[in-house]
Amino acid sequence: MKKGGKFNIIDWLFILIAVVTAIIVLITDREHPLFYVIADVIAIITAVFCMVLGIKGYRSNFIFSIITTLAFAYIAWHNQFYGNVAISVFYYVPCALVGYYLWGKHSNKKREVIARKLTPAQFSLLIVAMIAAIVTLKLVLDAVGGTSTILDSVTVIITFMANILVLLRYREQWLLWLLGDTFQLIMWASTNDPVMLVLRILYPLSAIYGYIYWKKLVKKPSHRRKS
Repeated sequence: MKKGGKFNIIDWLFILIAVVTAIIVLITDREHPLFYVIADVIAIITAVFCMVLGIKGYRSNFIFSIITTLAFAYIAWHNQFYGNVAISVFYYVPCALVGYYLWGKHSNKKREVIARKLTPAQFSLLIVAMIAAIVTLKLVLDAVGGTSTILDSVTVIITFMANILVLLRYREQWLLWLLGDTFQLIMWASTNDPVMLVLRILYPLSAIYGYIYWKKLVKKPSHRRKS
């Protein structure tokens, strides 16, 4: 890493878990096609680096995000989670490019993103908008024959909104990630995919870690200036 926060023991623990899981899957997975296994391995390694770098506030997380998103899209397609496929290809990849640019414009001298926080009124309005969007998306997914449409809708909308907060550098993104990742854990638990299960366990933990870390970022003098 460059200037700014260094990896600590929690960061290295996440990375170690990802590497060990990837090795185990490569050795033991005989149930899925080879390309699926490769996508699994790529997904868990790049996802954890994306996670750790994002928590630290470095825009390089978006590079890993693009790779992870493409791997996730294939895995979600294989499991018929079409809502996740659509949002991955048509939303997350373009957003990662935008995020890389925006975070670069709004970083301090240590190359950490300048974090912000929502007001209670803004956060309440966000929740109302998410509920309306979830109901609408579920009706659409039911119409096209998707599976687990309520979970698919909830996870898609929550992560959609969370990603908007990522681009705008709001710390409340981590609260939405925590909620969305908990639903993702329920949805992916039935797929018999150890990589997805490990990631879905790590993500809620990283969301808690991320919120705590970003509370400190928001309080830094360089983060309190108008941005």
